Amino acid sequence: MASASDRERAHARGAQASGLRRIRAGIGAARAPAALLILVCALAVSGCEWEPQTVGGSITATINSVSCPTSAWCVAVGAEGTIEQTASSGEPEWSKRTSPSSAELRSVSCASTTLCLAVGAGGAILRSTDGGEAWSAVSSPTTSSLAAVSCPTTSDCVAVGAAGTVLRSVNGGESFSVVSVSTAQELRALSCLPTGICVAVGAGGVSLTSDNFGEGWMARETGSTAQLNGVDCPSGSICYAVGAGGVILKSSSGGASWSASASTVSYELNAIACTSTIRCIAVGDKGQELATMLYSENGGTTWLHGSADTTDNLYGISCPTRLVCVTVGAVAEILRNSDGGGMGWVQPPSPTTANLAAVSCGGIVACVAVGAAGTVITTSNGSEWALHSTPTTEALDGVSCASALDCVAVGAAGTVLTSADGGEAWTARSPLGGGTLEAVSCTSAGACVAVGEGGGVYTSADGGEAWSSRGPLGSETLYSVSCSGSFCLAAGAGGAIYTSANGGEGWSARTSPRTMTFYAADCASASECWIGGAEGYAYKTTNGGESWSELELRRTETWYAGSCPAAGICFGVGEGGTIESTPYNEVSAKYGGTIYDPAPKTLHGVSFANALRGFAVGEGGEIISFESSCASGEATIAGPPTLALPALRLNGKNEVAESALLLTVDDESPTLPGWSIEATSTPFKDVAGATLPSGALTITRNESALGEGGCAPPVNAVSTPLTLPAGEPAPAPVKIFDAQPGSGVGPARVVSYLKLAVPADAHKGSYSSTWTLTLASGP
Repeated sequence: MASASDRERAHARGAQASGLRRIRAGIGAARAPAALLILVCALAVSGCEWEPQTVGGSITATINSVSCPTSAWCVAVGAEGTIEQTASSGEPEWSKRTSPSSAELRSVSCASTTLCLAVGAGGAILRSTDGGEAWSAVSSPTTSSLAAVSCPTTSDCVAVGAAGTVLRSVNGGESFSVVSVSTAQELRALSCLPTGICVAVGAGGVSLTSDNFGEGWMARETGSTAQLNGVDCPSGSICYAVGAGGVILKSSSGGASWSASASTVSYELNAIACTSTIRCIAVGDKGQELATMLYSENGGTTWLHGSADTTDNLYGISCPTRLVCVTVGAVAEILRNSDGGGMGWVQPPSPTTANLAAVSCGGIVACVAVGAAGTVITTSNGSEWALHSTPTTEALDGVSCASALDCVAVGAAGTVLTSADGGEAWTARSPLGGGTLEAVSCTSAGACVAVGEGGGVYTSADGGEAWSSRGPLGSETLYSVSCSGSFCLAAGAGGAIYTSANGGEGWSARTSPRTMTFYAADCASASECWIGGAEGYAYKTTNGGESWSELELRRTETWYAGSCPAAGICFGVGEGGTIESTPYNEVSAKYGGTIYDPAPKTLHGVSFANALRGFAVGEGGEIISFESSCASGEATIAGPPTLALPALRLNGKNEVAESALLLTVDDESPTLPGWSIEATSTPFKDVAGATLPSGALTITRNESALGEGGCAPPVNAVSTPLTLPAGEPAPAPVKIFDAQPGSGVGPARVVSYLKLAVPADAHKGSYSSTWTLTLASGP
């Protein structure tokens, strides 16, 4: 999400009302790209399960396009006027719908589960107001074939087609008008956003952009002459286009300019769907054996091959949620993917092939990993990692970052390194003992505990500069240590388990549930900890190590590291690339990423700053990044263009009109900074210039709830009632609702209850006010 200085702002579209009998406010509510999805099938090299769907009506016609406003509601259209619709969430059953046209339908767009538009050959336009069950023909102002339609709102729809044809509707597709553009090339694909931005592409590499729902257009250079068949803009600035010869283009300027992306195929690419600004999946014609499917998880830098397991060409794709995608193609082909399982794990490029032993995240995406021969790599954004030099060639086995800047690394021969800049530069400290230090845990910029060979335990109160020996604790090697506040737990060989209540100064031995080596340990709190080790055994305590219960896990491989970002949520990594999340609650089960093993590279370290973002590292420089379904995009806000308050009758008394404003905030920011909504307004004024008092409108209370696919509900710290400021010009805005950091993640609905005070001496008339809403990063 943008910083406060780059806020997404919405400027009001004023609305006339009919007097105090109807009071109306024009509202501006920005919603940047519909970055709705993390495409699950695009997140792993293997494991994408595309299930064939049962198509209704025994049709064999080619299906050209699909639009899914939700995971439970999809509409597909194709040749011979074919229309298929499903409203059964997760069920592979579609129903054929009666079409008022036999023309080939080439594109469909559903702005909601009620309004859908389809277009096709000969200028055909069909409209449905019940989500695709019943359809009617719309009078078309053209006989040119239409190739694409996009309805970003329930009012605004745009269609494009042959010979540079562009049509526009402002009434939800009830009628269309022709828009003149500067090209006669066929326009084959279109992507429009609720903010009014539209990008169209087509034959000869043509590209047009609009910033007002298709009312006006500007020609753009793409640098390509290839026929462009598909386009998708997951944000107002980021767009991707695909076409003939496997061409893939990317724009970082909303379509104003384009650059070629490194495609790995020469086959026709027909459609693309982007789940965020960095993740997209493209589908196309049959290659050597199967239909072409490419996906990128790094903003188009690299494209990998997916598998749809079909020999038919694929022509359309829609991803209604992060866990569901639907693709369609020839011979009535409809495939659906809904295997969210462990597919939240992806592989960003690694700057090293050295074995990595541990990773620690001092911020949500500010992480440091260490390994063989003094290797240190860091990331500040979670996707790009850099290799840094260190003053040692000893193997580094443990690292802990108490903040995004303060880190301590330990390793062989008692090596201790410290960094004050997030791992870019390191200072060697005096070695501790002579044996290997296996792990370190720092709970603040000053307090650290290190453990290692021969039961060695050391503490530091100054961020790793100076250390005191607090052991040995027995004679067994301690492989892991985790501190939560002043509580610490250490575990190791022979089932050794020790706890400390004073930051590592004094320790107590705990009864072990098994005499085996525990390589992994992590504590979400002073009472709840997780340990894991050989043969896939893992245990949990909720009383600070006094007793342990065995966890039922799927795998028998050795666990080498664990991370517990919150109570009830732990992640373990280990042998053979195994990753598993403890199924303590719905969040873990839904977003935990149960098993990831696309390659048999053992993972030795894992770190989660919270339950939504995490990283694992291992052999050969392996880096695995986890992003939940709500942490890989932008933050947007959407609201109604107008809001009507109830009618009032003037009777010589003070009156109150009440209503509610529904806003949808979708925070997909990888750093989960939280957000806030600010608002200001102009006075309620009638056409004669009479105004209501500037403090007339009050927000009496706010309510919020998660929307579909949301991950963490908003935690609001704004008190009500509060007065919406009003003036000419509109005064400085006030905060009306916020979400504290780590909350309000994913789609959320915010309802503000409004009360407008109308004084007894108000003039009879038609009053309106313009409100401007601002979505800002951070509470």
